[in-house]
Amino acid sequence: MYSRIELVLENEYPYFNIKEVSEISYTVFGVMNDGTKIDITDLCTVEVFDYNAQKLSNSIRLIETGTCLIKAFYSDSTRDYADSKEIVIYESFLRDNYLTHMVSNFEKEKIESNIFLKTLLDTCMEYFDILYAFNEDLRVMRDFTKVKSKFLSELGKSMGFEFFDQESINTTLEKQSQNIYRELLSNLIELVYIRGTKTAYKLFFSVLGYDIKLEEFWFDSDGNLIEINPDDFLITPENPTGQRLSTFYRYDIFGSAIDEPPVERPDPRRFANPNNDYDRNSKSNYVRPIISVRKDLENSSIISITDPGAFSAEKRRIINKFLEYLKPKHIQYLQELIKLPAFSEAIGVEFLNEFSFSELADRLDSDDPDVGPWIDNIAEIIDNLFEEFISTLGINLNDTLDIPYYWDGFIKWDSGLRWDEKEIIFENFVIRKE
Repeated sequence: MYSRIELVLENEYPYFNIKEVSEISYTVFGVMNDGTKIDITDLCTVEVFDYNAQKLSNSIRLIETGTCLIKAFYSDSTRDYADSKEIVIYESFLRDNYLTHMVSNFEKEKIESNIFLKTLLDTCMEYFDILYAFNEDLRVMRDFTKVKSKFLSELGKSMGFEFFDQESINTTLEKQSQNIYRELLSNLIELVYIRGTKTAYKLFFSVLGYDIKLEEFWFDSDGNLIEINPDDFLITPENPTGQRLSTFYRYDIFGSAIDEPPVERPDPRRFANPNNDYDRNSKSNYVRPIISVRKDLENSSIISITDPGAFSAEKRRIINKFLEYLKPKHIQYLQELIKLPAFSEAIGVEFLNEFSFSELADRLDSDDPDVGPWIDNIAEIIDNLFEEFISTLGINLNDTLDIPYYWDGFIKWDSGLRWDEKEIIFENFVIRKE
């Protein structure tokens, strides 16, 4: 609808004397292709990213000296828009006091009697006041809670923990994402000390607003993985009744359920023996992390936490990075099997065998009602999946090239939570191992 949006402050210049101005008003315009501007302030979200100012209804309250980033966000059905302004909040100390403390009474009289000279010196001193305000940014450079947003990523890099939540840039989630990153930096030293422990997982994801459960697996006599919950029969906050929590379902090392429907299997721990092979009735190095919204935040009206089932592909990749960062080297994550029946039901085909994009695309032209076309936008879905493979795998494909992929009928992902059944993502397609 708009070519861009424009955040406009009441002052053309981004310098504000806190002694003279306590609040500044703003307006957000939607700019059309022909240059026409439409006031969309009430439809936008405006955020103040630094501690020295505060957003009010349609104005910004100035609190302390220094620079401050302000951003406006707007979304319509086609795209996300963002515009930002950096203001400088300064205090006119030198300009107000240089005649009193820096020159003699004789010089003061001469300066005050020369309007041109006084104007020139007032301007220079105010310029020095503005430069001093920039110096305030450096004063809080090592303070995780106050470091300016423009330096936040660099501070993280200097500690070896780069800010990589790029999905939130120029969206309404950007400030929330930065606040989470500040918390992580504040706790980074403690996290390094406890890395690889359950406490590290819980602390890390609690800051993000999530609870995390780590399921463990033992090998049975046939080398399959049996899900075991280490808190069986223990009275814990997660299991206040002390009930049995293990399912004893079987999985292979790729996370695929061996029994469909799942069948409870014997507890392999009763066959444990020091003389057994490492993969026979012994504890494995596979765990499965399952995240969910923190119980105390589920119905919060103050903060909104995205349900893991609604994560975008980029957000899932970010969570994967977190998980890789937290685990010790010997641990491997068992992928959770998440059924995705909606797509296969809609198209009337179970993708359990080898197929290629060209073979799948050929079905679009079929007149056989049992073959296709299945749904109205199937061609668009196939095209999008094809493009995902081109960009993700970094290889060149063409429409007629038969490449051995198969659809496994399930989504595998670390969270262990079911996704929106209508979401089709390229992770459902994997290279077939010959």
